[in-house]
Amino acid sequence: MRKTGAISALVLLLFLLVLNVPALLRPAVPTPDQVSPADTLDFDSYASGIHTILFRADGSIEYTLQAEEQIHYMNGITQLRSPLIQLYQDSGEHWNIVARSGRIQSLSNADQEYAETGKEDEFHIETIDLIDDVQVFQVDNTGNRMQMSTSFLSVDPTTETLTTDATVRLQGGGIDQTAEGLFADLTQNTIRFNAQVRGVYDPAR
Repeated sequence: MRKTGAISALVLLLFLLVLNVPALLRPAVPTPDQVSPADTLDFDSYASGIHTILFRADGSIEYTLQAEEQIHYMNGITQLRSPLIQLYQDSGEHWNIVARSGRIQSLSNADQEYAETGKEDEFHIETIDLIDDVQVFQVDNTGNRMQMSTSFLSVDPTTETLTTDATVRLQGGGIDQTAEGLFADLTQNTIRFNAQVRGVYDPAR
């Protein structure tokens, strides 16, 4: 009987250990008094549903930047979730650029002055890096659609130039072309592919 009782106790102990394995493996959550100030200062500003409009000197729209979420970190990087950039051209047409995420690596001196003075006309973004499922597209006045897709794209919204070293695909106007990397100047409607350019042209498309 004692042997049976010992076996039962052992089985019960193993059962309790199995129930508590997730708790044993789970990392300990620090209490509020255990959190250091550095842990709470990773970012200094947060905004959701942002919509920024930048104007030229003549009052026309230069570009707009929208995002579902914006977080500015202490290291100077601004992270964007689901950004949408619209680059407006003198013709009235505009390019749309979307991605799953993005980051503003650094801001110009004008941005620092904007942060200190709040003067909107001094706000200026140098470049925006777009990451994951990046789509660049335009529908012209005749209804023709031109689209580029890639996994990474660096955008200078002021000069309307795009650069990437990643694989890029261009579609539209009967063209279906891929390449490794590109430089595009949207103000001049010029695109320079870097390497391994392949594609087909079918005017019927």
